[in-house]
Amino acid sequence: MANAATALPGRVACMESRENALEILLLSFLPVFVIAAGFAAFSSRCAHWFLIPLIFCGTLTSMDALEWLRGRLDLMDPIGLMGVVGFHFFFLAPLLHVAWDYWMGSTAPPADWRDWLGAMAVLNAISLVAYRFASRIPSYAFRRKPKFGWKLSRSRFTLVAFLLLAVSCGAQLGVYAHFGGLSGYIETFRAHPEAFRGWGWLFVISETFPLMALMAFVVYVRRRGRVVWSNTKTVALLLAFFVLQLMFGGLRGSRSNTVWALFCALGMIHFWVRPIRRSLVYMGVVFLVAFLYAYGFYKEYHGAANLTQTLQTAKKHDRSLAAAVLGDLGRADIQAFVLYRLLATDSDYELEWGRTYLGAPALLVPRSIWPDRPPTTVKAGTEIQHYVGSYAPNQFESSRVYGLSGEAMLNFGPLMVPVAFFILGLVVRRVRNFLASAAPLDSRMLVAPLLVEICIWLLIGDSSLIMFSILKQALMPCLVVVAASRRVVEA
Repeated sequence: MANAATALPGRVACMESRENALEILLLSFLPVFVIAAGFAAFSSRCAHWFLIPLIFCGTLTSMDALEWLRGRLDLMDPIGLMGVVGFHFFFLAPLLHVAWDYWMGSTAPPADWRDWLGAMAVLNAISLVAYRFASRIPSYAFRRKPKFGWKLSRSRFTLVAFLLLAVSCGAQLGVYAHFGGLSGYIETFRAHPEAFRGWGWLFVISETFPLMALMAFVVYVRRRGRVVWSNTKTVALLLAFFVLQLMFGGLRGSRSNTVWALFCALGMIHFWVRPIRRSLVYMGVVFLVAFLYAYGFYKEYHGAANLTQTLQTAKKHDRSLAAAVLGDLGRADIQAFVLYRLLATDSDYELEWGRTYLGAPALLVPRSIWPDRPPTTVKAGTEIQHYVGSYAPNQFESSRVYGLSGEAMLNFGPLMVPVAFFILGLVVRRVRNFLASAAPLDSRMLVAPLLVEICIWLLIGDSSLIMFSILKQALMPCLVVVAASRRVVEA
């Protein structure tokens, strides 16, 4: 429950909830029960025992989601955002899988997916209790003195931002030149995406230009003092940022990079310019789903003359709305499948015992230098979906994402999932405490949205994707903040 000590700096404070814990629990349970009952009434397949643990998961996550929706938590409060994401992740997504009869392909499925969705929901329910406990451990960080903050140096910020923006823009122009201009760049992505392998470090430099440019802009706006900043300006700025992001990496099939960059942009505006209204966020969610859906067709499109072929290819590759909502924004079926294979009597899968987590930092070393670097979840995921030894780099491998629960099971089995969620709760608690204690003009607040983003990544992503995403989105902006700030003692 929110209180004054955890109000985020300079924004809409977390209001004291009038309801007690029991009232909040009931307010959260009722809509979850109604939704579950509606699915069971209109889809006979949903009338199954798996609804019981799903309702428990939905109630636990909706407690935080409801507080966020009611404005009792700040827009960028990680507790609230994790509740919103978790409500879809642990409750809505499994229901939609069953109602739409949509499941992962290329594997031998269990006899009844609902049994394993239910088993996974039981495991998730236990894990969510561990997460809630860890994320709400009392903190005494606010009592420590003196408290240090970071303050931007105007001259250093101007110099550092200008130099890194020039380097980033030059790197992107060099990428375009190498692949024969913008059209050649797009055609290479469509016809020969493997040509981009080994370019990771250059993309880290080139594709963060939009975030650094927005950072420079919001600092400029804040230094002008009190300015009239409307919702129209916010929308226009985000649209301009979206177009810029497409030009810097978005056109090579990087949907997630575009979406998460927009999330960071929203956070920068919220913390440094003007609090964002939730109505804009709701509009943004609709835009997000539409973008994920439409971008799938962009991946398959090869010219107007081949429009029919494009639609056929898109259908073959499952570029559907269900794929966007459940594949891109959910992990319910893949995590249920991992649990099913781990507990199957005929399974030959061998636990990785932490090797996928070691493979994530190994990604920092180029393959040209370390050709036999440790594999990530790609190897483990391929073998659990098929058989041990089926993984063949660049020839036969699975690109699925398993999320926090999935990767924990691939490494240590189901019993490790609650432990992983407990650690996630500690991370969320730490990020929330930082946001609550930092001053509004602390320069670290420029990259604070990245911290919130990492909390969500930890839930829905794999360690390898998280490592690359942090490096790609955070390295250059953090260099700007570190190089242009000085540490000060706050009064």
